[in-house]
Amino acid sequence: MQLKSEQTLSSICLKTKLEKEITINTSPEATKQFGTHFLERINTPKGLGTVIGVHNDYLWIWLDSDSGPTYWGNVVDNLFNYPEFSKSNDKNYPEKVKELIPLALQLLWLLTHIDDYSPTALDYTLREALNRSSGHMTQQLRSLFRDFDKLTASDMGILAEEEGLSSGAVTEYLNTATLDTVAEEFNALQRRVQTQLHLLNQQMKHLDKEKTPQLFGLLTTNQSLLKQSHQEMEQTAKRLQSISAQAAHSKKANQFLHFHRLLSALIDVFFDYPTAQPPYDSMEYRDGAAQITQFLYNHGHYFFEGSKNESNNNSKQELSESSSLDVLFLFLLLSGLRLSTSQSGLIYLHLLKQSNIPVEKLDLTPNTFSLVNFSRQHPQHFIEFYQRFFLSEGTFQHKMEELLKKSHPVLLTEAGKWAVYYGLAKQRVVSEDSPPGHALEIKYYLELGIKYLDQAMRSSHSVAAQEIDSLLSTHSEIPCSTALAKALASYFSNTTQRQKARFYLQLAEYQNENSKHSDESSVEQTVNELTLIKIKLDILEKTGREQSQAISTLIHLARQSNQPAGKALLKELSTQLPAVAFAAMVEWEQHHFSQLSLELFELAKKENPVITAWYLNRYHVVTKKIKSDLNVVLQAVAANVEQAIIEFNQLLVSPSFALENKEVILSVLVKADVWQHVYPANLVALILRYHAANAITGHDLDKLMDSMAHASLTDPRKHFELLATVLKEISYLLDTAGFIAFLYAIKRLHISIKTDAKLPVAIATYLIQQELRSPNDKMLIHSFMDRFLTDYPEFGHDLRQDSKAWEIIQQSDQITFFLKRTLRDPETKNEKTEDVTHSNLVSLSLFKHLTGPVNPPLSPMEMQGAKQPTPNS
Repeated sequence: MQLKSEQTLSSICLKTKLEKEITINTSPEATKQFGTHFLERINTPKGLGTVIGVHNDYLWIWLDSDSGPTYWGNVVDNLFNYPEFSKSNDKNYPEKVKELIPLALQLLWLLTHIDDYSPTALDYTLREALNRSSGHMTQQLRSLFRDFDKLTASDMGILAEEEGLSSGAVTEYLNTATLDTVAEEFNALQRRVQTQLHLLNQQMKHLDKEKTPQLFGLLTTNQSLLKQSHQEMEQTAKRLQSISAQAAHSKKANQFLHFHRLLSALIDVFFDYPTAQPPYDSMEYRDGAAQITQFLYNHGHYFFEGSKNESNNNSKQELSESSSLDVLFLFLLLSGLRLSTSQSGLIYLHLLKQSNIPVEKLDLTPNTFSLVNFSRQHPQHFIEFYQRFFLSEGTFQHKMEELLKKSHPVLLTEAGKWAVYYGLAKQRVVSEDSPPGHALEIKYYLELGIKYLDQAMRSSHSVAAQEIDSLLSTHSEIPCSTALAKALASYFSNTTQRQKARFYLQLAEYQNENSKHSDESSVEQTVNELTLIKIKLDILEKTGREQSQAISTLIHLARQSNQPAGKALLKELSTQLPAVAFAAMVEWEQHHFSQLSLELFELAKKENPVITAWYLNRYHVVTKKIKSDLNVVLQAVAANVEQAIIEFNQLLVSPSFALENKEVILSVLVKADVWQHVYPANLVALILRYHAANAITGHDLDKLMDSMAHASLTDPRKHFELLATVLKEISYLLDTAGFIAFLYAIKRLHISIKTDAKLPVAIATYLIQQELRSPNDKMLIHSFMDRFLTDYPEFGHDLRQDSKAWEIIQQSDQITFFLKRTLRDPETKNEKTEDVTHSNLVSLSLFKHLTGPVNPPLSPMEMQGAKQPTPNS
């Protein structure tokens, strides 16, 4: 749904109830023939609806219950001539209709067409425009007020004093009386009559009366009639001039009435905006309020009565009956500090003068005026001024009470400042003659001011926190409760002033610990809230291990069902810091998948691009129903991502997957940072599958086995399990040199082969089989066992103690001899001690390789038995 023209709102392109796209003319000119206007709420035979505009000569109405606009074919003129249609006072526009309100409403255009808007439509249009962009509204106010200045001061003075002006009557008169056209046509007719009269006079001079008496008589009669007509036309011309002057005046009156109506609507909208649209843009809103304040200072007396009028507290103030000073002061407060010093100074001095405070005697000037200094230097006058507006019955007090009840953040801030300044001013004028309750009154207003400021701060109004901090820093007599200190700590934790956040956090913790009136549950709740603030500050300020600990604590708290604040903080910080975004990504992928977003992944990439890529891949698999990207998975596996390892092993279970992706898998499988994460059973199954399908070359298989034998993993038991599984399941794919390399790898791990109950039998079986295979293999096996058992007697003990393995070994006299010799060797104990020492050193060396697998140096036997792979083997 798009607007063809956001500037004039003359047409809208949208889909009807039947899903047909049409362009509807929404201009006042188009809807006028039906006696209604764009966005007017009406009652129809089918319930409430909203007028949209005209298409194909029909009036299109959007029923609240429909998905798009429709029309009644029998409605061809004024809608309200039909008994089943009537105007409605309902203000609840459906959400789909709200989308029609233009993003960039032009106030000058609205002013021109204001008579086509009902009060409800005008109010709603302005509110939506302000809600969507308070900055744009500020720009529009500047243009609107510049246009208003085209009316001269004398015009304004006269118009403002007139009574009984009716906008509807004036508009109707101007619409029906085309005075300029009438005057122009009448002047032309008058000139033609005058010309005809002149020609007739000339003709009669040359006419012989005696010869043509009848003709002369006829012309004389015509001459007399023309003279009479000319005289009457002269009189009419004079009356037309008078009417034109009245029309011109009426046009100006119409402008004034239109402007008055628009201004009143804008004022109402600005009063309610922050309470109706939280959170709002405080600065842009106050800029708009400053524009209205300046206008009211210059021209407000034309629109609002000079005297105060009482009104019903239960209804809105009618601003047309308000004191111009009250409305001006209200908007001065709404503008906060957005007016310049000189501008606000001028307005304050004007208000002081109108309140009978001797500005000249006090030597106050606009450029140097300060409310704080005024309250300090002239406390009695400040008290009088405060009482005139805040404590006296009238428009200002009523409107302030109404908006403070709605928690208007700007007015809460200003009312808070004024109450504190009033309390301090009362404190300065205290004397021996002061009444007994004077001290209590001072305390009341100081606490009231802080209460208002605290409320404003909780509404996210930044100025309030700064004001409270300033007041507490300079006035020790102003109380600061645990709740207030906590709120200030929370506020400053969101700014660059984190030292202040720490200060107020410590103050809140101290006061909470020493609280005498709070119950245990309240104290505990405060502790939890302060803990979250501390965690937030630690995450924002610290780095490295301290930051990681704070993030882990936050994740732990967010997991708890009774910690919504922890969840909210995690969500908040996940949009600010890559480290938190990364942690949140990992947490939410497991427990709150719906919380994941592309923005989160983008920020988490800055913390760890490889792991984040895997999580993003999983996100796309789930949300887009696509296949997992194997390259991304393998990169994450190499980075030791646990869930990526699980996924990779799940993928390997599928025979078709392994064969379809063999090139990619084989290219990385020979790397220890990949194969070490394949479950042993899956690795064996994968090798067998590739071997059976001739999908793996001998060269690639040798590279894989060599990598497994010579890698140094950070987890020895995982490495042992992989080596043992290969020796048990597919040792026949190993040649003698590869087998020897595997046994040396187990020796380096210092894990007994008895750890796997089936491994001794598998080793014994392979030794006997290889001895019988060929003379070379037999010689190599004997040479290896002779040296290996000498260096690693525990290996012989383990084989001997396994009855099945020992039974198999005894099939070879030579190997049996080596084992028996080892068992009888008196030096075994010493060698074992040396091996233990060597084991400790090797274990220590593991910590040097935490960044990845590193191949240890080969033993002499390994170098003797190692087979050098050839390029095409």
